[in-house]
Amino acid sequence: MKVILVEDNDITAELTQLFFDKTNFCDHVDRTYRIKPFEHLVHNIKYDLAIIDYHLQVLDAPEFIRAIKASRLNSSTPIIVVSHELDAYEEKQIEKLGVHYVRRHDDYQIFVDLLNRTLRKMN
Repeated sequence: MKVILVEDNDITAELTQLFFDKTNFCDHVDRTYRIKPFEHLVHNIKYDLAIIDYHLQVLDAPEFIRAIKASRLNSSTPIIVVSHELDAYEEKQIEKLGVHYVRRHDDYQIFVDLLNRTLRKMN
């Protein structure tokens, strides 16, 4: 499985990558948190899943969601937004964009289990 991970926190990204490697969740992860590299990736590589942190330094998840949905290669790629917590407005935005939200858990086994359950619901 090829995953694009949008995460601006280096430690969280490294922990996520290590856990994905350890659990064989996926075999390829591209990571970015800037819109231009993201757009380049989603227009040139077909992904099986996009995992996007909601709260980023420059832009929030909705901008990245719109960019992936505009991509010819990835317009139907499943998207999961992750965050430790979203307020009601942010949850409504995610719902309107038609993507799923998974609350990031500090226990990465629980987090990956939530990702797997969400993927099963999406299929």
